[in-house]
Amino acid sequence: MKKSANRSNLKTDQNGMASFVITMVMTIIISLLVFGFSQTARDETASSTNRQLSTQAFYAAESGINDAVQDIQNYVTANPGLSPPAKNNCSNTGDPAYTALNGTVNSATSLTYPCILINPSPKSLIYVGTSAVFAVDALSNINTITVNWVDDPDTTPGYGGCLTAQNHFPNTTWPATCTADVLQFDLVPLSALTNNMTANLEHNTFTTFLYPTPNAGADTVTDPTSGTGYVQAGDCNNAGGCTAQINVSAVGQPEFYIRFSAMYGIPQTVTITANTSVNGPPVPLYNSQAIIDSTGKDFNELKRIEVRVPILAINNNIFPNVAIESNQTICKQFEITPPGGSGVAGIDPTPGAIFPGALCTTT
Repeated sequence: MKKSANRSNLKTDQNGMASFVITMVMTIIISLLVFGFSQTARDETASSTNRQLSTQAFYAAESGINDAVQDIQNYVTANPGLSPPAKNNCSNTGDPAYTALNGTVNSATSLTYPCILINPSPKSLIYVGTSAVFAVDALSNINTITVNWVDDPDTTPGYGGCLTAQNHFPNTTWPATCTADVLQFDLVPLSALTNNMTANLEHNTFTTFLYPTPNAGADTVTDPTSGTGYVQAGDCNNAGGCTAQINVSAVGQPEFYIRFSAMYGIPQTVTITANTSVNGPPVPLYNSQAIIDSTGKDFNELKRIEVRVPILAINNNIFPNVAIESNQTICKQFEITPPGGSGVAGIDPTPGAIFPGALCTTT
């Protein structure tokens, strides 16, 4: 009887111990689950907060860009012909040229832009699009202008399908296997815009057509003063796009106005550099673009952005690329009136091999 009672008590003790162990294990598991869920929730909250702070810091950096642009425009308006000064430190006070840069976006919050850097004379100018009109000023006479261009965006560069100089102009479309367009590149020295502007532009506007050619080697227009309408090969490779050089040393000018136009309407990224000596390094270019480096801050979150902005109105791409534009073929009609005469001789091209698809008819 006593042994039976002992066995019963032992069984009860074992059951109680098993229940205790199971309860402890379940408690630990539930605690771990609750801790994991709470940690995930905290991480999500922190991540969401960081994203919000990062976005606000980005907006603060944009505010710094806008204030810097305003100061640059105010400076060039008040000081015609002068390039705005560089800003090489983060201090937002004490510089009379940049009075709008107080660093504060919202005085009621922690939103600020603690650092603005401004380079008003970069050694390269970068333009994206199908055309642009801008100025290049090196302060000293320019020797060579280098043009680099490539499709934008160019994710898979390739130039094996590019057309040669002899057959690319008659084509109405550009091969998709050639990731750079043909560029019309117009160059006007500043001296052509003074005195008798019409005559000067007529005799001093240099135009070249730069066409992409794979591994063409160095190719330079050596003397733009001797003529215009050059058809020039650009040296293209998969790593660096297409490059061509224009030697303007014979012109003897430090400042030029430039227009480029993508002949087949494909947006390009065009980079311009210049040097003032034979085989010299790129030199700073003034009154064209300013590089603004802005850092925004919200609490401990920082966001840094860099942009290029035009300095003068000529560089703001506000000038039209063409005088007449149509979505159909335009025929040029030439009329010649003899001196002292009343008759008019007209030339009106009809569709044919020379003028494919012309819409004109002889009348």
